[in-house]
Amino acid sequence: MLFLQGHGISSTLALKIYRAFGTETVAKVKDNPYCLAREVHGIGFILADRIARNMGISDDSPLRVQAGILHVLNKFSDGGHCFAPLALLKDNASQLLGVDGDATEKAIQKLAGKGDIIIEERADRAEKVYGRDLYQAECRVTSALRNLLASSSSLRDKGLKGIRDKGLDPSTLQFFIPSTFLLDEEQREAVVQALQKKVLVITGGPGTGKTTLLTSLLALLRESDISFALAAPTGRAAKRMAEMSGEEARTIHRLLEYDPRDHRFQRKENNPLKVDVVIIDEASMVDLFLMDHLLRAVDPRSHFILLGDVDQLPSVGPGSVLRDLIESGVVPVVVLRRIFRQARESLIVTNAHRILHGQPPLYGDGKTRSDFVFIARQSEEEILEAIKGLVKSLRVQGFQELRDFLRFNPSTLRPFNEVQVLSPMHRGLLGTMHLNRELRNLLNPEGESVERGGSLFRLGDRVMQLRNNYDKGVFNGDMGKIVTIDNAEGELCVDFYGRPVSYAFEELEELSLAYATSIHKSQGSEYPVVIIPLHTSHYPMLYRSILYTAVTRGKELVVLVGSQKALWMAIRNVRVEQRFTGLKERLMEI
Repeated sequence: MLFLQGHGISSTLALKIYRAFGTETVAKVKDNPYCLAREVHGIGFILADRIARNMGISDDSPLRVQAGILHVLNKFSDGGHCFAPLALLKDNASQLLGVDGDATEKAIQKLAGKGDIIIEERADRAEKVYGRDLYQAECRVTSALRNLLASSSSLRDKGLKGIRDKGLDPSTLQFFIPSTFLLDEEQREAVVQALQKKVLVITGGPGTGKTTLLTSLLALLRESDISFALAAPTGRAAKRMAEMSGEEARTIHRLLEYDPRDHRFQRKENNPLKVDVVIIDEASMVDLFLMDHLLRAVDPRSHFILLGDVDQLPSVGPGSVLRDLIESGVVPVVVLRRIFRQARESLIVTNAHRILHGQPPLYGDGKTRSDFVFIARQSEEEILEAIKGLVKSLRVQGFQELRDFLRFNPSTLRPFNEVQVLSPMHRGLLGTMHLNRELRNLLNPEGESVERGGSLFRLGDRVMQLRNNYDKGVFNGDMGKIVTIDNAEGELCVDFYGRPVSYAFEELEELSLAYATSIHKSQGSEYPVVIIPLHTSHYPMLYRSILYTAVTRGKELVVLVGSQKALWMAIRNVRVEQRFTGLKERLMEI
């Protein structure tokens, strides 16, 4: 502790380092201080570099340049990319480190020689630099899909109640599904494909019948004694899948039986899932690493079905798996396009599709009940006050200025966990950080609290997990409520969907307030009421897919608060988040 604090490390970080390295701490840090950035969560390259310089390591030291390159490569991964173009990696690293191209070239070759990075030259002659783990994951996903597509189906051994004998014709399929499910042609075709194809992607926007399709498929599987497993990337998405289907649905991590004691998934190649069909919902949220673990656990004779909306934002983690699968042309895809009559009555559904096609939203006329409202405000201050007014009035008596034409009784809402503010950005007056402080003062103004790292957490606060923590069994995007704070023991407890999880005070960097969250973090979730601030200051994040994702999170009511100019900026900007991935190209070589 004295050694670390002597180099400008706080006591909290020093304790974290000691817990990671134990009695080898001094020796490891002296040998290579940049190991702190690689092996201790919460210590990045910038802090490790400061410590290294304090210890006398020169700017052009090979240790420093190699660590800087790995840092830049990790920043690409944090941005969703699986690799970095070699030229771009060199430029970014040279700019960060203040060294010339020769130094970065030598360091890259050294890292490649050690196997820490993989340099790959593909058909376009552009050299691509992967971190080892991402390269291996991309190759394994490709291989697993190739194996699945080539293997025989376990359903061939099932009776399917005579369907197989009739050739799985969509026109006759309806006779084998309970009469309560009236499927259209697209949906029937999707059910047929699910029974015929080993791998299938089913995609469609809100109101296109994915829930009815899933329920019908499960009814048919049960009728034919076909075993299946349902899962989704997050706890909220799994809970919603279970409510929709009437069947057990788990998070992918729980499906694969992650064991925090040895930090491994128990379900893998030598212990696969023992079911005929594996169905994954909210597949757009599945990143490359999670898809890798998932496919390693799918038996080669099983069917693998992905449900999702490809027009939503891609996964928070690296990769663009669902889009790559669809665009490769290797995996069968069914696109649901028809919006059903009941869904067309919802302006949330109607406007989601209008936004997707570059059209302005429709609003209630004040005479008929509506579930989509626009409140015009110009300045950031006006938008903030309007949002606070909405939340405050809801807390007392419902949306007074809106309740005359809402489709539901707002007095039944619990604003603490049924109203979600979704912002495009983290910083600024309308960013999640400031909104959380303002909304907490309205919804949870008093109580026992603890402050760490500039963040205040109060008993009763709504919080979100910021990264996967396999030891605790909570994952990026999980939301909960602080139920106890024990200052004597230095820990607090968060209730996640009925499951208590304890955090030591030095672990609170894993949590953030969640009265307002980023639109990216809202993926896979659904809330009765969604409030979305829109201001031109959000311009870096005002594009169509982010607005579409935000709107489709609302179930009963969506309220846009802001300017028409900002709204049009988002609708007209058709930017698709492009990521450096190699999966599509690898799949096309199958």
